[in-house]
Amino acid sequence: MKKIQFFWSRIKFKSKPWIFAIVSIVISVVVYMFYFIFFSTVPSIDQDLLCWFFSTVAQSFLALVAFLGMFTVFKLQNYHNNFNILLETNRRNVAYFEGADVEYFTYDEIIEKCRKIAKNNSPGQKSHFNKIKSLLARTDEILENENNLKKDIHSFFYLTLGLIILSIISIPLATVLIEHNFGTISIFLILCIMFLSLNSSIHLIDSLLK
Repeated sequence: MKKIQFFWSRIKFKSKPWIFAIVSIVISVVVYMFYFIFFSTVPSIDQDLLCWFFSTVAQSFLALVAFLGMFTVFKLQNYHNNFNILLETNRRNVAYFEGADVEYFTYDEIIEKCRKIAKNNSPGQKSHFNKIKSLLARTDEILENENNLKKDIHSFFYLTLGLIILSIISIPLATVLIEHNFGTISIFLILCIMFLSLNSSIHLIDSLLK
């Protein structure tokens, strides 16, 4: 697992994906203008080829959404189960040290009580307090990883679903795009969004491997 995490940490983009989107769009416009200026015409795209391109993009990224979505559900369920186990352990610790009925305590109340208990420097129960500190650190880690995963999920699914919808809408409009010489630029724009979506999928996979 560590080797896989190291592999993804090397290939994922550390910068904001919007930077790469802007660079991709600029390159697309430059290439488009190059053809227009030096060849006095926009490169022609066959209608069947354009429809095939949009259809392939939509189907491929639908499969990617289904594939990553399956692992995402399992990962969120795993976080939820681990969090509940830690919460119940923290609840028992509070009941033991406080001698109170904590059955109806909220999560925030349990964590606040645990933090107060962990600050106790009683030499006789130092091992117990260290255990509580370890449980709190693990709980915070799970919550942080879960929040980061949810952010990556939103980024990936919004971009990818937007790409799929745009590709599907573009299929019946292929004739119009070709007639107005927008076939090539539409491909470049779809490729830019594909780049963003693939970048967000890499971040999502990295979160799933944690």
